Amino acid sequence: MNRENNSGSGRRESQKLLWQTFLLLGIGALLIAGGIWVLRPDREADLPQSVSSQPASASRPEISAPSVPEEPLLEAGHLYLSDRREKYQNGEMTLTIPRLGVESVQVQDGTGDEELSRGPGLFEYAQMPSENGGNVSIAGHRDIDGAIFYYVHNLSAGDYFYLDWQGKTYRYIYEKTYVVAPDNWDPIQAQGYSCLTLVSCDPIGTSLNRIIVVARQDQAVETTAEYDYKPWQDGMEKPYAWEPDAVPYDRQPEPDPVKEQKEVTSA
Repeated sequence: MNRENNSGSGRRESQKLLWQTFLLLGIGALLIAGGIWVLRPDREADLPQSVSSQPASASRPEISAPSVPEEPLLEAGHLYLSDRREKYQNGEMTLTIPRLGVESVQVQDGTGDEELSRGPGLFEYAQMPSENGGNVSIAGHRDIDGAIFYYVHNLSAGDYFYLDWQGKTYRYIYEKTYVVAPDNWDPIQAQGYSCLTLVSCDPIGTSLNRIIVVARQDQAVETTAEYDYKPWQDGMEKPYAWEPDAVPYDRQPEPDPVKEQKEVTSA
């Protein structure tokens, strides 16, 4: 009997110890889990606002697209071999000079006899209209093969010139006319700004000199069927270059500084 009582008492003690062990293990597990939750670094809600990664209500910063760097300006006083020029093929660009009666004439690739027999041609050292500071230098005849530049000496201030190329219309405005020796390459060098240079023989019927007409680029827009190819600036009235009362460049009246000053002041 005493052995049975002792045996039952021992089992109860063992069970009690086992339950106590389970209880302690459970409490320990709860404490560990709670400590991990308290200490975990991603609990933003409990962090001060100054160190929180970002409030949920804050907007994301705008990301700007990278800017496209502007093409560097070609330095004046140099001849350039342009990649775009080397890829040019006959007729890809057209020339329009309304006051001269030139309308959408195809520009040839080169200034040799064969090319100029078909129309005006690009010099080898020309640049294309899209090049920053490029000089689109074009040669043409005055007395043979269509004589496209016959009246080029009558162009003057306010006249517009146009080049259509690769889906864009480039407009130029007359700047100056002068004459040089036939071996002077300065006119087709880069001029420090985007321009169009026309070159032809002078006097008409000879090759003694070269007459040079320069126009400065002032507009570049997408080519459309509705584009207005104006012969000259708004507000001007003048004869077309082939008309008898057209005045040559070297007989144009000198600018009146007093009148110009009044116009500037009134503006």
